Amino acid sequence: MKSAQAENLFSSAVSHFNNRDFAQATSILRQLADRNEKLADVHHLLALMARQQGRLLEAVSLFRKSLSHAPNQPVVLSNFGNLLRDLQRHGEAEECYRSALKLMPSLVDCWYNRGTLAIQRYQYDLAEQCFSEAIKLSPQPRSFLGLGRIRLEKQPLSSEDTSVALATARAMQQKFPKDSQGYALEARALFLAGDVDSAESRLREALELVDDRAIILFELGAIAIDANRVEEAIHYLKSSVAEKPDLIEAHRLLNEILWEYEQDEFLTSYHRALQQKPDYAPLYHNLAAAYISSGSEKEASRTLDFAVERLGRDPFLLHGLGVQAAKRGSADVALGFYEEALREAPDNIQFLLDRVALSIGQGDHAEADRHLQHALSISPDNQLAWAYQGLIWRLSGDERYEWLFAYDKLLREIPLSTPTGFSSIEAFMGDLATYLESLHRARRQPLDQSVRLGTQTTGILLNDPHELVQALRAAISSATNEFLAPLETDQQHPFLRRLRPRDKAWRFSGSWSVRLSAQGHHSNHVHPNGWLSCCTYVALPLTEISDSNKKSGWIKFGETSLKLGEREEVAQAIQPKVGHCVFFPGYFWHGTIPFSSVEKRLTVPCDIDPL
Repeated sequence: MKSAQAENLFSSAVSHFNNRDFAQATSILRQLADRNEKLADVHHLLALMARQQGRLLEAVSLFRKSLSHAPNQPVVLSNFGNLLRDLQRHGEAEECYRSALKLMPSLVDCWYNRGTLAIQRYQYDLAEQCFSEAIKLSPQPRSFLGLGRIRLEKQPLSSEDTSVALATARAMQQKFPKDSQGYALEARALFLAGDVDSAESRLREALELVDDRAIILFELGAIAIDANRVEEAIHYLKSSVAEKPDLIEAHRLLNEILWEYEQDEFLTSYHRALQQKPDYAPLYHNLAAAYISSGSEKEASRTLDFAVERLGRDPFLLHGLGVQAAKRGSADVALGFYEEALREAPDNIQFLLDRVALSIGQGDHAEADRHLQHALSISPDNQLAWAYQGLIWRLSGDERYEWLFAYDKLLREIPLSTPTGFSSIEAFMGDLATYLESLHRARRQPLDQSVRLGTQTTGILLNDPHELVQALRAAISSATNEFLAPLETDQQHPFLRRLRPRDKAWRFSGSWSVRLSAQGHHSNHVHPNGWLSCCTYVALPLTEISDSNKKSGWIKFGETSLKLGEREEVAQAIQPKVGHCVFFPGYFWHGTIPFSSVEKRLTVPCDIDPL
């Protein structure tokens, strides 16, 4: 084939790719591959298609083939880095980005993507360097946002951090005066600095300046709910989705508020949006998920059935129908949906793990393990995957179960030290409980969480500047160091391999407060994206303290959410104590035993990541 012909064919394939006509693009690329024409370009485009279609491991292989034909391709290296970053293969991704930038220092996308990776790895100095370089080469809104985000994610947040974030936001506004994200960044920085009035004032001014008002209205709604102005928050969020019906994050927050505060029109926003965007699949996905979380299983199935009829056999919709069938106990029907979804998106982690759970429920441990190893090859640090691995090992009598869970060293209860100025830890927790009660404003449990018959605070609790919360943060930090101190790095172990051997550095990645009422409890769960978890007990009903026979309110470990009947096992249970903190890896199955009392139960759970 002549070179000009090959170029024309490849251009045609690119055009089909851009139009998402992947079948035709693939057909043309196969022709070129059969004739050994443009192999580096052919495999690169095939890799991009495989990634978009969810065939992630195939995409890895295709990127490697492209680079084997032409190693010095900066754009291919950068795109390969993006895939490896998504697969949580962070070291390999960084190597790709560095190689790409060595070949082409002016590659703006690569500087930006490397900065994004650096944030995920908590390498804030490197991230700042990358975003700053991207801005020098080609000022774009996303790089300004990345630069501001670095400062606002730092722990603890300093006045210098908020000042730099504000300066970045204002520089972005000067460059892009109609971009709503610059004003949203400024408002976020003002809010975190404690200047709520200025944050709201600036957002209201922005409504008259920006092209995308929906983002500004969303930010106003988020601030209003944090200030416990529920009706105002609902008003802003309804206005946000009215302006932009496909703004999923606004739908989610709006309906979470309507649910938790027992307001009317729960899920109405989705139905109105679908009247305007009837072919937008994420609206159906999220509506069905909200129906499931609120217990309306039949409505969820109707939503998914209708969506499949209208939009075709979208793998995410099919997966949703599979989940519903599994809940009804129709394992064969669920299997059919899962298998069809996996044919379309064979490397989707959630699809794979739900397929694993189905096989465990059926007692087919070999089939479960086959899909599980596939999932772990894609996401080696996924905590739910390791929870299932441990379960399979236990049910199969495999001694590696003991190695993985090692309850004697990986599950510990540690008493917190008493903060300065308090006579005892109980006295401190009493004052803290009063403050935390003021943060629990919702009337029922959040959607899609483990809490049952209770409420949960929003935001990152330990970032609250209140002196009591900061004293708690310091006490938990000390206890965390005490928990990690005797542990040694083990490159084969999914928890211990991530422990930094030199200084065991870590950071809080999430924190919140939970208040449970009578019969309240946590359903059995794991923390899929965490590393180390802990739960601090602030206030407990008298029944939990005095009655050790019924174990009311105790935290239990080992029993899963799969309802395996006689195959379930509570491996450990710990009686809560005020002022004590229980530590365990994120993949430990855990839940609580319900209690009966008019008194409330207050806890502060946290997630912790290694640096």
